[in-house]
Amino acid sequence: MEFKLELKTLDGKPVPLDAKFKPQQEACQIVADAMLRQHSKEKAEQQQKKQEE
Repeated sequence: MEFKLELKTLDGKPVPLDAKFKPQQEACQIVADAMLRQHSKEKAEQQQKKQEE
């Protein structure tokens, strides 16, 4: 199975394959929040395992 993905700008023009993307504040915040949630989840699971032992 093969997939082809093509990114387009808001005005419908295709984005070149060698394009470089600049990080945006909102995107960075979303990733940071996801990492914090994952870390909290892992920490809670470790504590739960310790309590079960």
